[in-house]
Amino acid sequence: MTALLGEARILPQSCRALQALKAEGYFPIRVEFSLVANSGARLKRKATVSELAKIILTACATLIGGVLLMVATQIVTRCIVDPLVEFRRLIGEVAYTLILHSEWLFNANATADRPEFQQAKDDCRRLASRLHSLSAAVPLYHLFVDLGAVPERSKVDEAASALIGLSNTRADTPAQVTQQRYDTISTALRIRVD
Repeated sequence: MTALLGEARILPQSCRALQALKAEGYFPIRVEFSLVANSGARLKRKATVSELAKIILTACATLIGGVLLMVATQIVTRCIVDPLVEFRRLIGEVAYTLILHSEWLFNANATADRPEFQQAKDDCRRLASRLHSLSAAVPLYHLFVDLGAVPERSKVDEAASALIGLSNTRADTPAQVTQQRYDTISTALRIRVD
């Protein structure tokens, strides 16, 4: 890294003194001397970055690069990865809830008057709502569908509809209808709920 900073005329005896100072290392910049006939010497200063300056510049560039990389990864993590992970976690929660509440939902005629039955219905409706909201929150959803990380939106809608159907279960709802809704959810979200 060299730049011409300026030119000055000096006497020949001063030129020897400057060369001695340069040899001792007193100049942080490189100094070039050229003798001009009968008019003394012409001093040309060219700036070169000293070793310390190179180290400082390299450290600063590394630090700035590291900070920029950290900011970029935090943006990707917060905006893309976190919503995707939360949606995948919700799909696992759907499987957990359906398995947990199956004894209440499949025996609606015997358990309709129990508070656990009402809790199971409320949980199904809550999960349906969260399926819609979290699938909408995942950016680049179609890319993740192509990668197989998430089910298609139409499948998520089918699963949410089946969950709402489960939340509307009454005492006279046949077990075959409940099984059909379980199968729809299982197929749509690619989970096992048996």
